Amino acid sequence: MKSLAAAMCLVFAAGAARAQSEGLPTFSFSGFAQLRALKSSLATPRASASDVLTANHMLVQAGKDVIFGYADNDAQYREAVTYWTAALESAGVSVGSPSFADGMYQIPYATSDGAVIRTFLADPRQFPPKDDAGLRANMALAQSALSRDKLTLIASRVVNVDVILPTYLMLYRTKPDANPDHETQLRVLAPGDDIDFDVFRAAGLDVIQTPTTWMMVYVGPEAGYVSLFAKSADDLADKLQKREDFLTQNGKKILATRDFAIDDPDYKFGVGVYFLQ
Repeated sequence: MKSLAAAMCLVFAAGAARAQSEGLPTFSFSGFAQLRALKSSLATPRASASDVLTANHMLVQAGKDVIFGYADNDAQYREAVTYWTAALESAGVSVGSPSFADGMYQIPYATSDGAVIRTFLADPRQFPPKDDAGLRANMALAQSALSRDKLTLIASRVVNVDVILPTYLMLYRTKPDANPDHETQLRVLAPGDDIDFDVFRAAGLDVIQTPTTWMMVYVGPEAGYVSLFAKSADDLADKLQKREDFLTQNGKKILATRDFAIDDPDYKFGVGVYFLQ
């Protein structure tokens, strides 16, 4: 288990670097490092249903015109390409000639309306651990949200592999934007601090689940939150102004700020900044 996890970490890290250098999105499923770290304490028996992915090389990510993943050998590459080509074509997506080099495979695709494919790997904290029914109920909730927000589902699969906790993977279509942060996507925001979900609802995000006070599953553009701390109100105001200037200068849209008290002997003043990427 440990050797496999280490090997997969190296594969994903190398693949991410290659993807960036080639203009592809990195293999950055939500919370991957955290999920891998939790795996040892929440081991779950493998499921055997036909919609379950049980091999690491079957996990994929989507770029603007390719689906890509990582394989150790030609046999794994061919298995993944055969599987995902069938899934894409059954959803009405045209598929080009696949390629495999340096451990990464790519499957070119095209849609008739110019839509792009995006992927969503659920955070296992969205549903109870060791609970296949709860996982599938959560997957159905996400499917319903995609339909409500007019994002066409291509494939939905339970993921039960060695390096992350049991979860699910979705591929769906959305309207492309030059900046993917602006696209309407299924996403997770989990800053670790308690957040006011109503701020994001008021901004038009479809908040579909709030599993904890610090996690939000939603459909919309990329949301952001940052908390600031200071020893005095004046110091906090100065920090807030500098952060707001930094965010706006980098194209972020500030939605709101919320003051909060801190139980600390020195840093007693805090503020949360809500924004869209």
